[in-house]
Amino acid sequence: MKRMLYLSLLLGWLASPLYAEGAKSVRLVLPPKPGPVVENVGRVFARQIQQRCEAKVITVGDAPLTVELAIAPGIGVEGFRVEDRPGGVRIAGNDERGLLYGVGKFLRTSRYDQGGFTAGAWRGTSVPQKPIRGIYFATHFHNFYHDAPVEEVQQYVEDLGLWGYNTIAFWYDMHHFDGVDDPKAVAFRGRLHAICTTARRIGLDVVPGVIANEAYNNSPAQLRADPSAKRGGWYDCAVCPSKAGGMEYILSVLGGEFDWCADLQPRYVWIWPYDQGGCGCAQCRPWGSNGFLKAAESVASLARKKLPGTKIILSTWFFDEGEWQGLARVFAAKKPWADYILAEGTTRPMPAKLPMVGFPEISMHNTFPWGGFGATPLTGLVQGQWNRVKATSSGGFPYSEGIYEDLTKVVISQFYWNDQPAAETVKEYIAYDPETRSGAFGHACRADSGHDGRSAMMYRRLSRRHSRLIAAYCARHPAISPPHRPCLRRTIVVTKQPAQTLAAANLPRRLPDRLPWLNQLVAQALVIPFFVVVGDELFHGAPQLALTEEDHLGQTFRFYRSHESLGVRIQIGTSRR
Repeated sequence: MKRMLYLSLLLGWLASPLYAEGAKSVRLVLPPKPGPVVENVGRVFARQIQQRCEAKVITVGDAPLTVELAIAPGIGVEGFRVEDRPGGVRIAGNDERGLLYGVGKFLRTSRYDQGGFTAGAWRGTSVPQKPIRGIYFATHFHNFYHDAPVEEVQQYVEDLGLWGYNTIAFWYDMHHFDGVDDPKAVAFRGRLHAICTTARRIGLDVVPGVIANEAYNNSPAQLRADPSAKRGGWYDCAVCPSKAGGMEYILSVLGGEFDWCADLQPRYVWIWPYDQGGCGCAQCRPWGSNGFLKAAESVASLARKKLPGTKIILSTWFFDEGEWQGLARVFAAKKPWADYILAEGTTRPMPAKLPMVGFPEISMHNTFPWGGFGATPLTGLVQGQWNRVKATSSGGFPYSEGIYEDLTKVVISQFYWNDQPAAETVKEYIAYDPETRSGAFGHACRADSGHDGRSAMMYRRLSRRHSRLIAAYCARHPAISPPHRPCLRRTIVVTKQPAQTLAAANLPRRLPDRLPWLNQLVAQALVIPFFVVVGDELFHGAPQLALTEEDHLGQTFRFYRSHESLGVRIQIGTSRR
């Protein structure tokens, strides 16, 4: 009897997709007369498969598997359906974005080992719940978005689109430049435009973020703002909108920015109060409910004039209670000129009952300086944050410094899509990589670069056993946040050592002594470049901290970050002094 049972199990396993040899070629069929976005979705489909396995994607001829792409209105806005067809699979999107998201779901539930490509078993219909599923690219201070080859950032935009994001936000930080014609400003705008063009080519929206009293570094000294109202970061070149000529200067420089990005057809424009904005003069105080609102209303009117159809997202970053009440009074007295309120971590009713979007921080938690470390998975932290606001949120824009928060990005993308728990997204994320499945090799590189972009790489092989332990542990404990959160893919990374050692937060006692190195492990990003590397000699590394005394999260947030983040040294096994 036992022999018969074993035999039936063996035969079932041999017949399963887990054993079956993957297809060496996949035939892709596009809809009749596909538009540019659909063609680009097909190109992304082919790139993902051919980069991950040996299979080739063809559009003519025969192949063991056919994948048909289609547009089928009626599914639901930005939704998709994956269904079987004779000889293959049909992926239908309600619209072009829905098709992109359906391709993403199909790709990450498929397999890329067994010698080729094996179609995943997921079939069904899925429609997003939250309308705004954005990500903010902090393109500054020599982080990944600022310094990486633009082609790699463009591919990363496509990767995020496959996970359901529909909007890329950016900031053209004027304070770095001496006017619009500064050669560095021209080059930087070119880089931003290339990144945003990639988003538009696959159907995503873009959002320029501006500060209500923003200015170039060479702004007229007589127009500059009173810094006494600053909160968070501050640039001395900010302009007071209450001074004669101040508002005219602000509208001139921001109008130039709106003209520059008009061809991208931005869906929204962010307008921010603090960090680096603000003015504390008598005419502007209190900034958040007085000078800021006056300036922001003028900026919003200009944005609507130059960018027809755009919607205004009004930020309340660093607002105090008095400013919240002042905003409510202003919007109760007349029709609100904003379409959304950006507010993070609050459940308060929004002024004028406007929809709220969030701004979850996923880059800086327990790290200093920001943006230049290994991966920072925060699945448990963001799950708790999302649980508090999901009933009233219309989505949001996680703050991102680069590829290092890769896992947290995709977890949040699925919060916005259908409130999928972090645990389920972690499993999906792990399964999207054939080397994680097999536990074969892990390698990574750390870009030890500053302004010149030079990099140094180290490669380290991980044993099959260690990779399996990582994947198994993550599947069982996906909600654990750092410092107890281990690696989710193949790379072992030491993110940092604290400036001053405090009480250690070590691994739970229930974990075996042979796994203390797991609290040093972090997730590998979706793309290959700029990974931080550490080998398995760190299995008994230094303890991790909750916070250092010199790293207080509330000091400086959104736009202002530490310089030369990719040039940070990583010291192994000891505290940095």
